[in-house]
Amino acid sequence: MSRLRRNSLETYVAKQPKIESSKVAYEGACEKLDSPVVWSEVSIVIPSRDKPEHLTALWHAGLSSVCSQGAQVIIVDHASEMPATAKTLMDLAEQGVQVVRAEGPFNFSRLINFGVKASDRTQLVLLNDDVAPTSIDAFQTLLRTSKAFPNRISGGVLVYPQGGVQHAGLVLGMGGLVGHFGRGLPIESTLMEAWIKPHRAVSAVTGAVMALSRNLFDQLYGFDEGLFVECGDVDLCLRAAALTTESCILVGDSIWTHPEMSSRGSPSRGPFARRIQIDRAKFMIRWGQALACDPFLDRHLRRDSEMPKHAWPSFRGE
Repeated sequence: MSRLRRNSLETYVAKQPKIESSKVAYEGACEKLDSPVVWSEVSIVIPSRDKPEHLTALWHAGLSSVCSQGAQVIIVDHASEMPATAKTLMDLAEQGVQVVRAEGPFNFSRLINFGVKASDRTQLVLLNDDVAPTSIDAFQTLLRTSKAFPNRISGGVLVYPQGGVQHAGLVLGMGGLVGHFGRGLPIESTLMEAWIKPHRAVSAVTGAVMALSRNLFDQLYGFDEGLFVECGDVDLCLRAAALTTESCILVGDSIWTHPEMSSRGSPSRGPFARRIQIDRAKFMIRWGQALACDPFLDRHLRRDSEMPKHAWPSFRGE
């Protein structure tokens, strides 16, 4: 890419909607963004099945700290069978973690709803068991943003353990369904820094790291349990936008590592492959029209690739 074209692309990316351009009075929310987190108002829900090493790593990466400060931590144990898992869960329970048991076939949406039903706080954080905050600030900035914008769903930035960006907001229609803008690019690159900082309005965020008010979650009746494995998080975000007319928020300073699909494996094979096809078909039936255009992606950027590219000039990906 020539220097002229690269600089032009960076300009387009930098001009994508920041949260300041939203209908929410950003200036009024800034004071709340600086306020301390009240951990006694927070419930953290984490579904898990026979991954004690994930839970232990997350605990030492920051979960223990927020639990000791008063956050309610709920692990939804999906029919785990390994003795090592039982021991880990027992150890965590002794340190204040609430463990609830769920049986039946894997259904991510049902596990989240089950965990939220067991919670009793006003702020929710939903986490995969295999994520890890890069610092304690990742928790705090996510929760401050969620509380400042109670009608919105907030999400963190995910990076691969090797350092490339995995998730920086979801783009509707990218790759034919939903895609991750800039997946694989270095997070410190000029393009990604322009994209994620400080808070960006996006159509959807991943359920791997998500925060919202309990009130909004209840208004939406939680995750759609008809979407077992995939698309439940995007569906929740789109239903929230339809209800409140507000976008989701990508919190650029809330950065988490995530070895993608380490909990359930590749979607192209294994026991979930058929279920994923069904989930995607249901999602397309419900939201296919919305995928025609993402309001938070400049029309000069292509949607046929997760790599940032100009729509030069005959193809715009719409």
